Amino acid sequence: MSTNGSTASQWQCDRCGMTASQQGGEKIALPANWVNSDGGLFCLACRRERAAEAAIDEAPEGSSHKIRADLRRDAILGFEVTRDPERPNAVIAQACKSSVSAVASTRTRLGAPEAPARTRRRG
Repeated sequence: MSTNGSTASQWQCDRCGMTASQQGGEKIALPANWVNSDGGLFCLACRRERAAEAAIDEAPEGSSHKIRADLRRDAILGFEVTRDPERPNAVIAQACKSSVSAVASTRTRLGAPEAPARTRRRG
């Protein structure tokens, strides 16, 4: 992820057009979880979708809907595990609308370290 210390009064995702700005138009840093790369400026949702699209593009011709759906799920989970390996499996599963066991399987497949268990906040 490259921000180069840049600030702007508004950031706009090159894929979906979502904008991030501060009320009053003051300059802000690149939002957390956005990336500014050679391919463009992308929000987190579009980064996930780009990972899924890349996996589906590699699917063999004539792949069934189920195979393509599995590739999409695996790509998004893989993206999230590699994006932040320290996040607990339950947090990643919730963000991806998946199961904790699917995240754990993805970690194993990628050789990623086990994440800490999710702790409940008391208060």
